[in-house]
Amino acid sequence: MKKYGIEKKQLLIIILGAILIFSIFLSDMFYRKSFSLDKMTFSNGMTSSGSIYGGNSGTVMYGPYISLNKGIYKLNIKYISDSDNYLRITVFNGEETIAETKMPYSQTDVDLKFEIPFDMYDSGVEFVVDYSGVGSLDIQKITLSNGGIYPGAIIMFVLFIIVSFMFLAFSKVKNKEWYLIFYILMSILLGELFKENIIFTLVFDLAVCYFVLKKNKLLDSENALIYSAIILFSYGVIIFCTKSSPLYIINDWVDTQSYYTMGKAIFNGKSIYKDIFEQKGPIFYLMYGIGYLINKHNLYGAYFMEGVMTSLTLIFAYKIANMYLSKNMSLLAAFFMPVFIYNNRFMRYGGTCEEFMTAFIVMSLYFFLRIFKEDGDNPKYMYINGLLGGIILFMKFNITLYFVGLGSCVYIMNIAEKKYDLLLKNIIYTIFGAFTVIIPVMLWMTLSGSISAYFETIYFNSKYSPLYFDINGIYKILRNVIGGFNDNWFCTSVIALGIASFVFVRDFSKRIGGIGIVLSFILLSFGSYIGNYLSYYYMIVCGFVILGITAFLYVIEKHGVRIRDGAICVAAVICIIVSIHYNNNLWELKPFIEYVTVQDYFSMIMHEESENPTLLNYGFLDGGFYTAADIVPNVRFFQKQNISDSDYPLNIETHKSAMRNKNVEFVVVRRSPDSGDETLPELVDNYNKIAEKSQKFEGINFRYCLYKVK
Repeated sequence: MKKYGIEKKQLLIIILGAILIFSIFLSDMFYRKSFSLDKMTFSNGMTSSGSIYGGNSGTVMYGPYISLNKGIYKLNIKYISDSDNYLRITVFNGEETIAETKMPYSQTDVDLKFEIPFDMYDSGVEFVVDYSGVGSLDIQKITLSNGGIYPGAIIMFVLFIIVSFMFLAFSKVKNKEWYLIFYILMSILLGELFKENIIFTLVFDLAVCYFVLKKNKLLDSENALIYSAIILFSYGVIIFCTKSSPLYIINDWVDTQSYYTMGKAIFNGKSIYKDIFEQKGPIFYLMYGIGYLINKHNLYGAYFMEGVMTSLTLIFAYKIANMYLSKNMSLLAAFFMPVFIYNNRFMRYGGTCEEFMTAFIVMSLYFFLRIFKEDGDNPKYMYINGLLGGIILFMKFNITLYFVGLGSCVYIMNIAEKKYDLLLKNIIYTIFGAFTVIIPVMLWMTLSGSISAYFETIYFNSKYSPLYFDINGIYKILRNVIGGFNDNWFCTSVIALGIASFVFVRDFSKRIGGIGIVLSFILLSFGSYIGNYLSYYYMIVCGFVILGITAFLYVIEKHGVRIRDGAICVAAVICIIVSIHYNNNLWELKPFIEYVTVQDYFSMIMHEESENPTLLNYGFLDGGFYTAADIVPNVRFFQKQNISDSDYPLNIETHKSAMRNKNVEFVVVRRSPDSGDETLPELVDNYNKIAEKSQKFEGINFRYCLYKVK
């Protein structure tokens, strides 16, 4: 296997991982049974095939016909309903309920996991649906499957962790930090799949990380000091530039709040897209979910995650520059990056998907440059680029166009140099890297039952931002791209300087590498603006600015200019000050303004009125009320998306139905200053206004009204 660049220990980990994934699939396949709806009965004595159309409330039962062995099971019911109902599992002929869950009208299926403590043959296991009597209920399918983990999967999980740890700690493979990152990501993912405590997993991984780095003397290197300085600088910049930081009262940007709500839902048992809907990719929400675990009542966890991504952006910007510059000059290049990226046009609030993806684009750019600098003889760089492509695929899939330019040029270079074995390895490694992400994510989505709902985001996005490939559609994309370049003319000029240098100056890259950079830059620009035009879309394109900064400093260093350590410290402070100056958030810091936000005010009222409040953010994007009150939405469309009701009526109809059937206890409404109260019948007929408070958002002093169910 060494012919293909794979060592035996690496192959062992790959095989263990493959068997582990197969074992998890076996868990679901090990026991699965569907039941005939003809054997269902309604409690008023009528025989039912699963359909009830209004009338008296009661129970719909399947059983007592089921005999089950001791074990953990998962019951799935597919249904269509006009109101909320409840699903229960009972034993001993209905005398004891061992598990129950709500069947929300806004969903079409629910899963209920339950445990049978001992073999039950004549104990009357029943599946019971408590019907509210409101509207219709149509039970379409009942499926019982094994809800536990196949025992072989547990064994493979333990073996994977042990063998991976031994490989990381004691093998002699170079660049071991990349295997460490892969190990940590896999262990976190698998820990979540096996429903282990994720905090324990993170702490364990930190201990492993420290041991491996110490064992391989990576903590004692000069790079460790440089990376630490970059991390400190990164958090120093964004503590002022993102409103998610502890220096601000609130990050009231609706997009960031909705991302945080989605992340919260992941770690509170919700299946994203199926139980709660937003249109970005699952990995992006998972990142916000990790932030939620850090702090549940505000966005400080989002600030932490932004710091991680900023650190990655600047560390790899440093590594790109260090391929051509001295260490101090490279550090200066990294410190210049926030001046271009974190200005008011891109970072008005902080926490965009583009901000997170910029880190992965800069990382990928570094590995592609390494390939062209080293004649593409190291396939692991293509594996990493495949991995990064897989991550971006599940964040914002149109950005994957970036990888086509540089990736295709790597393959063309292999063909031109007649390195066909290397070409094959590069292709295989790229695919394997991508599937390292794709398989676990699709497995996660499949196990959570949200895979079909995920593909609904494609339909939603086609309505939200329709694509037309006729002459008018192409003109619109070109207009968006040119508009982005024009609005950010200085940054575009620096990028153009860098791209020209990498195309025409042989000290930087081979000609084919320069062509790849041009193609990827163009494709990334088109991918960013392929739909609508928003100012912060340019942020991800701005990742290429490191090439221009590097080219400029390269000329300076060639003329004998050297940077001392003291000058680097001064430059870091100046770059932070300039970044803050161009960000314009400074006057919203806590020392300058202090007030009780409407989000905290309504949160206090809701928790005084109810022990476990439910809430609907009606008619506008997530205003931060779910975060302030630490409420997990129980309505799939928990906010009003920026899409017309005629293009996507399901969103507003779900809101109306939730209020009509009183599925939520509280409703928050936002009104413009000169408008009256909301007149929607579903709201005014079923809810009373109990609080009102005005607060500015984007310069408008909106009125926020809180309603409680009658």
